[in-house]
Amino acid sequence: MENPYLQKINSIIESSSDLEMIDRSYFSNAKNISGKMPVIKVKYKGTPAILKILTQEQTSLYQHLIPIHNEHLERIFEVNYSDGVFYSVNEFIPRPSNFNYKLFDVLYKPEIDSLTLYEYITNYSMFEKTTDQIHFVPENIALRIVLELIEGLEELNANGLVHGDLSPQNILLTNALNKDQTSKKSDKSINCQISNYSLKIIDFGAMRPHKPSDHPVTEVVGTKEFLAPEILAYNIPNDRIDIYSIGCLLHYICLGMSPTECGPDYAKAFLSPGVYNIIKICNNEYSSRYSSLTQLKKAIKKEIQFPSSTSGKFFSHLPGFRTNKLWKKIIASLFYLWLIADILIALLMGDFSFNSWFFIAFSILEVIFVCDAFDIGGKIRSYNTFRREYPILRFLIKMGIMFFLLVVYWILWYAIKG
Repeated sequence: MENPYLQKINSIIESSSDLEMIDRSYFSNAKNISGKMPVIKVKYKGTPAILKILTQEQTSLYQHLIPIHNEHLERIFEVNYSDGVFYSVNEFIPRPSNFNYKLFDVLYKPEIDSLTLYEYITNYSMFEKTTDQIHFVPENIALRIVLELIEGLEELNANGLVHGDLSPQNILLTNALNKDQTSKKSDKSINCQISNYSLKIIDFGAMRPHKPSDHPVTEVVGTKEFLAPEILAYNIPNDRIDIYSIGCLLHYICLGMSPTECGPDYAKAFLSPGVYNIIKICNNEYSSRYSSLTQLKKAIKKEIQFPSSTSGKFFSHLPGFRTNKLWKKIIASLFYLWLIADILIALLMGDFSFNSWFFIAFSILEVIFVCDAFDIGGKIRSYNTFRREYPILRFLIKMGIMFFLLVVYWILWYAIKG
């Protein structure tokens, strides 16, 4: 059955002075996509472009994208309404010119001549002369790819938007600008063709306003393997859903699978501690995730500049050091030093009394409480909402409880001693 939108699309193109059909064969093939909104390759003011059908709800958000010009975001030229159809005219993003596509085209015969990150990773051996036995894309390249994507997402955030469906199918590879291509090729440590190209985020159909607090959601939209779990609750904050997807993408770029396909601990055996920790924090429960793209970007740049060592692997699992926040590291370090000092003094002094070990046991409880070793608070939904909306107040309350426990300890210690 012919797609119901095709006749209207044809009418839109014929009535517009700016649009021209340039791919009749693809238009004909789209007839087989029954009921789905087709994407048609056209010319817009003489330039190759993509015509995409939108819902009425998407139209208002797409309007915000027209002024945005970012190297890593698909350009939106026009959003319009005609013949009962809302539509956008988007930038056409050609695939990189220097890959050898001979075998790829025999197998896939792509109609619109673009290359997604999904196609690249799935057919990695076709595009790269040498392959890593462990990684699909080397870690240092994968981190740089993610930095490019973050630049595009930051632009969306600056305009009060989140993408909402960041997946390998919604990222295209294309030729980089000359200045970027030159700078990337100058890095002698990079031996991977993908490093010489730019990535662009496309498909803003699941885009939504940036909201840091819980709010009702009537529809779950996105690619399941890369979708933040809190979206399924239908009553979510959405300011960190792209961060979750970034973690899944980094995992996918390095290993060819998303965390949900192979399990969250699969990457531990194959990735360096630093990259594994970045993925883990991205894919944490909402409140334990990176709080912003800026924080995530700092962690990635630090890992690129100072790749993690074996000791980093130990600290990445240590309560107080898992989120890579300085204030937590300082407090945790003080408590660990206090605990170690207590144990050493007890051993050196030969003091194995009940009071001594009571003090040590209480110190351990303090460490567990302050560092939230078992993420007790993260398992309580109302507490999650509170600590997300009032982080400073939460910190003050937590410190108050900590000092209260100290007072209780000293009261009990003097009572036992007496």
